[in-house]
Amino acid sequence: MPGFKEKLETYKKEFSASSLLISEESYVEMKAKPEEQRSLKEYLQVRIYEAMERYQRELEALRRENDEIVEQSMAWQHKSERDTRELESAKKLMLDREEDGRRRIDVAERRQKELEVDLNKVNGQYKAMFDRGLSQKEVDGRLRELEIEHRGLETRAKTLEEQLSRANDSKTEVERRCEGLRREVDILN
Repeated sequence: MPGFKEKLETYKKEFSASSLLISEESYVEMKAKPEEQRSLKEYLQVRIYEAMERYQRELEALRRENDEIVEQSMAWQHKSERDTRELESAKKLMLDREEDGRRRIDVAERRQKELEVDLNKVNGQYKAMFDRGLSQKEVDGRLRELEIEHRGLETRAKTLEEQLSRANDSKTEVERRCEGLRREVDILN
């Protein structure tokens, strides 16, 4: 056994990490030798060089893959930020349209009340004119004018209702888009 221990110690000294790593030139020279003519140390040096070369290639491939993943991640992050800004913009637009719709409804309701007051006044005036004995022709003429004015106001009220309906439809569409964008942002995050 003492011979084995001595040989083992010799191998340990001979096969240090620095002595097993070789240059590409040394590798080419050793690889050109037939395996039977290589020493154990040369055999190990060739095998270690090949393993290190594979490791280097794998490492480079992993670096490239990591760079691609980082780039893709940044692209997704930018898209997520852009979608978030678009979502916020859509929310603001929806709120603005909703507020505008409310203002228009308030204006239409006030105008309708004013028209009702005016109609009551006209009816009162019509009754007063009729009671004073104005001719039916004069009363009918004034009544036709008021009816025309009333139809114009009704048309205006319908137009405002249609505008309100379109605003509500737009609001619904914006809400659907917001929800879709929210889902996309959640998926991206």
